[in-house]
Amino acid sequence: MTATERVKSGDTLDLQGGPVGWAGLPDLIGPALLVAFFVVVVLLVPPRGEFAISDDWDYFATVGDLLHYGEIRLSDWPAMTLVGQILWGGLFGKLFGLSYMTLRFSVISLTFVGTLALYYWGRAIKRSRIESLFLGMLYATSPLVFNLSYSFMTDVPGASLMLLCLLIQAHCVRRGGVPLYLLAGITAGAGYLVRQTSALPALVLAVSLIPAALRRRARAYDLMALTVPLGVVVAWHHYWLDHIHGRPYQSAIERLPLLQTLVVLEYWDVVRAMLVQTIVQSLVVCVYLTPLLLCLAGRRARRWLWRSSEARLAVVTVFVGVPALMCLMGIARFELPPPYTQYINGFYLGFESLRGFWTLRPLPIRVGSFSLNVYSMALTLIGVSSLSLAAGLLLVELRSRMSSWRRGERCRLPFSPGVQAGLCGLVLMGLVVVQKSPFDRYLIPVIPIVAMFLLSLMPRGQGLLRSPLSWGLVIIFAAFSVLGTQDYFVRGRARLQAVNYLLQSGVKPQEINAGLEHAGLYSFSPHYRQRVRVRPYLLGLPEDQRWSRLKTEDPSLIWRRPREYELSYDPVAGSEALVVFSYRSWIRSGRVFVYHWPERSRHD
Repeated sequence: MTATERVKSGDTLDLQGGPVGWAGLPDLIGPALLVAFFVVVVLLVPPRGEFAISDDWDYFATVGDLLHYGEIRLSDWPAMTLVGQILWGGLFGKLFGLSYMTLRFSVISLTFVGTLALYYWGRAIKRSRIESLFLGMLYATSPLVFNLSYSFMTDVPGASLMLLCLLIQAHCVRRGGVPLYLLAGITAGAGYLVRQTSALPALVLAVSLIPAALRRRARAYDLMALTVPLGVVVAWHHYWLDHIHGRPYQSAIERLPLLQTLVVLEYWDVVRAMLVQTIVQSLVVCVYLTPLLLCLAGRRARRWLWRSSEARLAVVTVFVGVPALMCLMGIARFELPPPYTQYINGFYLGFESLRGFWTLRPLPIRVGSFSLNVYSMALTLIGVSSLSLAAGLLLVELRSRMSSWRRGERCRLPFSPGVQAGLCGLVLMGLVVVQKSPFDRYLIPVIPIVAMFLLSLMPRGQGLLRSPLSWGLVIIFAAFSVLGTQDYFVRGRARLQAVNYLLQSGVKPQEINAGLEHAGLYSFSPHYRQRVRVRPYLLGLPEDQRWSRLKTEDPSLIWRRPREYELSYDPVAGSEALVVFSYRSWIRSGRVFVYHWPERSRHD
């Protein structure tokens, strides 16, 4: 049958002249499986529960003000001053009613967008369907990504929009054209309004376009289409924040003291701290990339990776050298330091600030005077193993690039999709390392972007990601994500019952420690939300008044203070609980104890 006859018979043609019709159905299998995964997990673990997670209590209140007053009213407490998240949540709140569950569904939908973007990015760079599906599932099942998808935090939406931007830019490099570059610029601008780092892919591509733009007018138009929308959004946001709305106090606090850090790099303590953070954060990323990197240990990889003696040496050197360096630098006994691993240490799923509680409480191994945490030690060894395999892959790629340079081949501009992902991952990792408090949720965009880069380095047609071990680990990640998040939400609803009991009994919210971090219980400041919007007030106050209010009203300063009423998951020896609320999840049952400590009563 000729092409003309196919058209007449009802089949359509793709851009390359091949039949679509029934032949295109295999391309829908991957997206259909991703849709099925999200539908199943939402049915298994519905995001019910009217309680805050981490900082989203304030974002929830801002969405509420938007729906009630018709304008965005940022408070002084969050550092997040970007309006994209608020507008997106406001849309869901307008359509389905304002609740924490509604706002969580808004984030889950963006997680799905990011997962699809990864799948189609893999297809755009000519990876197989199974490899593209694996890339999407790696993101969707990551315990860190999965857990924070069930919140209204900006980390996952920002990462998903960054992935969408990289997908569009992959097509920009393949096809070109002002419309595609304009779409990439608009997407970067939308991502910026959710999280500033979401604009990073557009900046990386723009830099690689500059040499060609200086020589060819067509490339100059592409560069303008990419950068002008982003520039307009950034300029508008800064003008709105500084001259129309007013800059909140927390956003004026310097959180990335890069200049000061560079100035004091001569001091060993600063260099050591940054080196420690580099090692720790690299291990955390590699733990999440284990399903991808483990395929390099199979027999399929021997044909091209393990033939190189340099690659074998690199793997052994990293595997032995990193633990040795950890010991020399005093990183505690092969354990991931818990202060900056809220979501991964011991599969610690879900933010908890009730002291001493983990999602899985491992039994310690005692060796003489030492006590080792089983999960932390195992995760660290897994991270070191994955980091070693990544080092071997990078060395093979570096040798290939050096051979090309010796033959006189120039660097391809604009950057290929894989190089764009690699540079974005490198910059994001650097930003995490120099943060004052590099919480591991900051690694959410790093994980999929580094996975994209590593996948682009692997040879095609080798079937590396058909490894049952790699897919088995993805299934294990999915199980931990679902079970841990379900357990966390069951506990959260039990805590909410206990809090409501106290509030209905007349207890003031500022006297309750419910383990919800800053949480909505601490939004009792009379200046927090008002009927008449006022410009953020702290920056305009005299310094003595500002610090006086901060000491009494700032959630970030008061949430750790002892409270008259305290919730606990464990009984306190020698004390009788005021009331007890039971809960039962799929993996265990437990109780929430409410204790009353009259000696902590504050008369203010």
